[in-house]
Amino acid sequence: MRLGLRHAKEQILHLLGVESVEELKFVKTRVVPGGAGQITVPSVYGVAVGPNGEIFATDHSSNRVVVLRRDTEGSHELVTSFGQDHLQGPRGIAIDYEEEIIYVAYSGSDSISVFGIDGEHRNEFEANGPWGIALHDNRIFVSQTSGDIVVFSKLGVQEQSILSGQVVDPRGIAVDSDGTIYVASEGQHMVRAFSAAGTFIRQYGNGSASNANGSVHTPSDVCVDDEYVYVACQGNHSVQV
Repeated sequence: MRLGLRHAKEQILHLLGVESVEELKFVKTRVVPGGAGQITVPSVYGVAVGPNGEIFATDHSSNRVVVLRRDTEGSHELVTSFGQDHLQGPRGIAIDYEEEIIYVAYSGSDSISVFGIDGEHRNEFEANGPWGIALHDNRIFVSQTSGDIVVFSKLGVQEQSILSGQVVDPRGIAVDSDGTIYVASEGQHMVRAFSAAGTFIRQYGNGSASNANGSVHTPSDVCVDDEYVYVACQGNHSVQV
């Protein structure tokens, strides 16, 4: 497992209050624990883990990215926030660990905004109805509300558009180490996996908007590592593995 994936996996499990994937499977419908140190972010659409373990979350309602970390007692504390002067309705977020660059998709002006890890705004480029965003092999993958997945270079130049019409109401997106693309389809109640060329490979979920076993109810985001696919389901407030 690559270092970045391992670090992200550990942080995700830590935030969910469990120590292993097996424990997460057992308690997958529990609410993420809060406590006296809990910080309320009104409208979280995207979450990413920073190079030093910080949590970067897009706050859709206040048009900013908030940065959280855990103190020595295990409580969350707000480190900083940024983007208020540039973001309008931020959604997905992705971090380039090597270059320490943050990419944020936002709906207000249909753009991807680029920040340094310190929150300094550096650039932005156009995308049509962007929602989820993921990085792989020096390219930026963006899910668009139109149903397309658009691939950009790191300079913001569009390289290709794939999956046209194959995903209904795409939300979060992830790309694994082999280049397989995973898209959370809110409209189809499943996660669909495609090859880099856009060929359908498999689906996760049976297309049912229910709490039954095997259902992925209104998925809003997806995360992958070398072993598992994690799906955030807003329909039944759970994380499916």
